[in-house]
Amino acid sequence: MLTPQPGDNGVTQQDLEWARGAERGIFFALLLASALGWGAYALLTAKSFYPLLVMRALIVGACLVVVTAFVLAIPAEGILYLVSARYRLARGYRHIPEIVKPTALWKYLGAWFAMLLVSVVNGVVRDFTYGRHMDELSAHQLSTAASVLLLGLLIRGYTRLYPPVSAREAVFIGLLWLALTVAFEFIFFHYAGGHSWSALLDNYNIMKGRVWPVVLVWIAIAPYVFFRVERAR
Repeated sequence: MLTPQPGDNGVTQQDLEWARGAERGIFFALLLASALGWGAYALLTAKSFYPLLVMRALIVGACLVVVTAFVLAIPAEGILYLVSARYRLARGYRHIPEIVKPTALWKYLGAWFAMLLVSVVNGVVRDFTYGRHMDELSAHQLSTAASVLLLGLLIRGYTRLYPPVSAREAVFIGLLWLALTVAFEFIFFHYAGGHSWSALLDNYNIMKGRVWPVVLVWIAIAPYVFFRVERAR
């Protein structure tokens, strides 16, 4: 949907600038809140402050902060749309944006749970088959390659069944799945699985051959990639 231009339906240049300023303000406010929230959580849960551990935590934390802000910004703009007539006028929305409808969010969450199930099955297959016949690192790398393939097929099927209506929605879906995956990994495996924070962070060390971040990057960009593939046809 095209953004109105000055003069369209009474829209002024000041209205457009106000809408853009409101969007930027929402994003930076969420960025600051996300940084404070994740930072406070890290300080409250950290048991040691080794330089290497702190460096890894900062890298992962920076990614979490940015992803969290991006994921929350779009629903926040949807709320702004609901409460501000000026914003609706400036942005030209004729209905509630699809990406903030409860039905759309349930579709995204349902797809993520399906991805979680596929990942669990992939891990079980690794542990009870080829993982017994090779070293742990090689099994990890092979399992990661299988995850990229299987999740790619699943995400491709999702985008064909529920195609994103815009590039922005595709980016939002990928970032939402990324945030859910990282949050689940750290919260579940630390509190339920008993793994230390350092052990979880070590899984992000590509220099040691840990290629788990490849899966995260793929989850984040796959909806946008498949959106572009469909548009190019």
